[in-house]
Amino acid sequence: MEIMNSGQYLTFTLANDSFAIPIEHVLEVLEVEKITRVPRSKEYLLGVINVRGSIRPIVDLRTKLNLPPKEMEVDENFNIIVLELEIENEKTVLGIVTDLVDQVVTLNNDDIDPTPKIGTRLNRRLISGIGKVKDLFLIILDTDYLFAEDATNLKTMELPAPAAP
Repeated sequence: MEIMNSGQYLTFTLANDSFAIPIEHVLEVLEVEKITRVPRSKEYLLGVINVRGSIRPIVDLRTKLNLPPKEMEVDENFNIIVLELEIENEKTVLGIVTDLVDQVVTLNNDDIDPTPKIGTRLNRRLISGIGKVKDLFLIILDTDYLFAEDATNLKTMELPAPAAP
């Protein structure tokens, strides 16, 4: 399990819960209209999007965290956080869908408590700690553990080169 230290975290909301991930993993935040489905993929893999010529896998974090699915509205845009992670000693870029991307916060060591041993509805291995910002509690995700499972399905896919005429 990743040990959380002071630093900056990007906060986001899923199913009325507040989460945080270390900002050093975040490449960008996007709002996209369409995710292309990939047949016979894992249930948490929503599909792929094209980000500047590279195809990036998009993970439904609600499914990965075993949270209730979100009812999608017609023509609703997706809030996607694009992450760069080290998975099995290989750089991997992927996106996660969130309900709302909130803000960047700075947490000191005093602002982060260890994961409670009981009473959490999420697998404790997924959580590196609980951050406190005023009256708000943030579930700090252990991205190394979260995406290490089935990592081969999350590798970056490059667009094929155009065929020669």
